[in-house]
Amino acid sequence: MISVIMTTYNAGRTVKKALDSLLPVLDELGVGYEIVATDNESQDNTVEILRRFDARVRVMRCTRGLGRHVAVGMSKGNYLLFYDADAYANRDLLFNFLQAIIKNKIDFSLAHSGVYLISRKCYSLTGGFMNLNFGEDIHFLGAGIYHMQIYLLSP
Repeated sequence: MISVIMTTYNAGRTVKKALDSLLPVLDELGVGYEIVATDNESQDNTVEILRRFDARVRVMRCTRGLGRHVAVGMSKGNYLLFYDADAYANRDLLFNFLQAIIKNKIDFSLAHSGVYLISRKCYSLTGGFMNLNFGEDIHFLGAGIYHMQIYLLSP
């Protein structure tokens, strides 16, 4: 199962387009998925737009900076797909990216700065994301890489 982790903050202008581009790809993959969105106290219509997706998207409000950690804790998937609320991935490229990673059981892959996939095991091993307002990706992709390299090199 893939758990899509999406944090939002005043993403009312972009979040629908992001999900509309992602959902057909997930459906075509033929694997189970869930979308867990945490909203960081948006002042626009972000939460209302997310709720229009009904059961396909679980929405929770949380304190800014804790969104990814909270969403991962709420999720169940073996893979965590971090997908920004303003990401618009090419449908074919995203499908091929996800299919190759799942088929080959790759633990971590970066599509671009707003889309990356990591196994839950690798996420736990690297310590996940710090509880910061900004720079979550920097910590994970920087300091966490060392631990991930050890994990990937270990038998």
